[in-house]
Amino acid sequence: MEHMRTEYYSGNGVTDRKSRDKWEKEGSLDTRQRAAGIAKKLLGSPESSYISDDIDKKIREKFKILL
Repeated sequence: MEHMRTEYYSGNGVTDRKSRDKWEKEGSLDTRQRAAGIAKKLLGSPESSYISDDIDKKIREKFKILL
């Protein structure tokens, strides 16, 4: 509960705590529309790797990875 207000309600971009007037002025987007916008932004961003190419190669040599 301590982190619920900061991490869930206002931290994820899908939920909205704006006043109704401000929400209407900004286009009246519902949760589904905000989520779709976030998804498009993420999918449109260049893919980034969190591991080095060397580590990736070693993992792929050890395990059967389909991607």
